[in-house]
Amino acid sequence: MLVKEFDWFNDWWGQIDSLRVRPWMAVLLVAPPGLQVDLFARELVASRLCQSPEPNASACGTCPSCAWVMQGQHPDMRWLRPDAEAEDEESGSEEEGSSETKKPSKEVRIDQVRGLLGFSQISSHRGAERLALIGPIQTLNQAASNALLKGLEEPAPGMRFVLYGAGLRGVPSTIISRCRRLTLSAPSALVMSHREAASEVDPWLLPLLASGRVDVVRWAERAEKVNPALVLSTLQLWLLDLSRVMNGLPAAIFPAQSASLASQAGQIGPSRLARVTEAQTELQQLVGRAGHPLNPKLFFETIFGTFSRAYDTRN
Repeated sequence: MLVKEFDWFNDWWGQIDSLRVRPWMAVLLVAPPGLQVDLFARELVASRLCQSPEPNASACGTCPSCAWVMQGQHPDMRWLRPDAEAEDEESGSEEEGSSETKKPSKEVRIDQVRGLLGFSQISSHRGAERLALIGPIQTLNQAASNALLKGLEEPAPGMRFVLYGAGLRGVPSTIISRCRRLTLSAPSALVMSHREAASEVDPWLLPLLASGRVDVVRWAERAEKVNPALVLSTLQLWLLDLSRVMNGLPAAIFPAQSASLASQAGQIGPSRLARVTEAQTELQQLVGRAGHPLNPKLFFETIFGTFSRAYDTRN
């Protein structure tokens, strides 16, 4: 493999074994947040292009093809991701004194997809297949999704698509239906340890959520300088666990807060599960605005106001 420090990649490689025995044109890999599903998706792409695959069909990590994949320069591969995500790897390549001040996009744009569709019509460098790595799938804006759909419906010969993400909320059903979907599982303790290590909001937001008393204005003031996408992610996962508890299942994302979730589930009542689900959907609809709110404090008031509807026990 290209990356060896993530032990769960070996387990995931076994979970995608079906891809090696059944033909596929497009696959969608879904994994818990924070576990580098993007890099694992790259492992799948690398394995298809590797010149000396390992006995388990994973990439060797040492041949010229693997080196090109790691550098993002393989002629038969394209990686479509938001400019903001790619910027960390490329930040050192810009010339000093550049007058460019435009913020990098947090979405996969339609011009990126159009470029990919043009690439799909070019002959393979090695006379084999070409691969597109696309994600996180939730970051495709509507125009980009529509353009990608055309490529999935009428793929060029030898073209394969590897899509990835941490969930499917907001992803058009037309995209999902044209991919072989594989959900990669991981132990809850592993998911939590990585989430806690990476999160900027959980240390202060989880105690507020556990209290069960939503103070929209005060919470918005506390969150004003935080990335709204991180807050939205935590709120959505909290409601996901709340839904599980209301259905008689254990908390999967926040097991340490099981007692608080159980108490809140009892206060809300099982008959209002649909209200919790509606709040999750409404929060997902706010994700597209998270990258550029005109008024951060007002936007956070909208976020927490939407979240609070899950706890509305009025008829």
